[in-house]
Amino acid sequence: MGSRTGCLAVAAVALAATFAAGQKIPTGTLTGHVTDGKLPLPGVTVTVTSPNLQGARTASSTVNGDYILELLPPGSYTAKFEIEGFETVDTTVKLSGDLTSRVDAVMPQAGKLTEQVTVTGRYETISSTATAATTHEASLVQLLPVSRDAQTYIYLTPATVDLGGGAWQVAGGVSTESLYLLNGAPTMENIYGTFLPLYIEDAIQEATTSLSSISAEYGHFTGGVVSVLTKSGGNDFHGSARLHLTNPKWTAPTPLTVARTDELGKIWEGTLGGYVLKDRLWFFLGGRTTSQTTSLQTYAPVSLPYDQTEHQNRYEGKLTLALSPSHRVIGSYLDVRDDITNFRFWSTYDLAGI
Repeated sequence: MGSRTGCLAVAAVALAATFAAGQKIPTGTLTGHVTDGKLPLPGVTVTVTSPNLQGARTASSTVNGDYILELLPPGSYTAKFEIEGFETVDTTVKLSGDLTSRVDAVMPQAGKLTEQVTVTGRYETISSTATAATTHEASLVQLLPVSRDAQTYIYLTPATVDLGGGAWQVAGGVSTESLYLLNGAPTMENIYGTFLPLYIEDAIQEATTSLSSISAEYGHFTGGVVSVLTKSGGNDFHGSARLHLTNPKWTAPTPLTVARTDELGKIWEGTLGGYVLKDRLWFFLGGRTTSQTTSLQTYAPVSLPYDQTEHQNRYEGKLTLALSPSHRVIGSYLDVRDDITNFRFWSTYDLAGI
């Protein structure tokens, strides 16, 4: 059996305006309140920079001392608060996709000596706003003795249940009642609603599982929303290479175990990200190729042993173009080619049914 799946997602993000889109690349929001210790401070310039942001974004506090910066790519940020007559305040904050982070600043009046106040903010992975959501980064999954697929990010989230076979119960809704997004595009299997493995594990940046009070921009679900974001380029070049080895013989036998084929399976993965023009045009490329054999058996009581072989290639390409400090365009392309021998569509007792 051979199959091929492709996915093309293009998102144009106008950073200077707020709008609702059916599905979009997950972005974060930074908001807060600025005072002099007692009274609100209007006109404070708030500047944010990040390795995941092309250039810098700025906003000014209102007459009430409030500010907001929307549609920011997820990542680690440095925020600087500046106004004449007051000391500069620097703070660090972590933004996650589809979540809002809050940073309040107190700006002391400047003395005769120029000073700089540095504040270190906490990294928020659990939403403190109305939306009940949890974000897990790839760096966490790499440290845990778990698989690196997208299902692991769901499994680490409260209020989720693994139903088996790639199906999940999220916020009480069965798999067909939840929405699974990859770079803003739906990637559900159209019959059972399972999360299709169109991604490259080493390309995942983070995944956010939203359980309740979810934005109206999403629809077609009654359970939860799982949004997986892959990496982008940057002003530095970065990449990875990985070889994963498997063998049916390495699995410990049980009294019900059938004979296993002693054949080494290989999964090669590679990623590369960087820039064409700094702060203007970034790229990210990823690839994954699989060749492996799995020892299976037909359903009991027949239990006839057979081998299933799989050869699969996955490719991803992403471009991020900053048209201006207020506008950027993101294009993402995924392609999967899967060739499987002895694929079992449903329960079967006879090898002729494979």
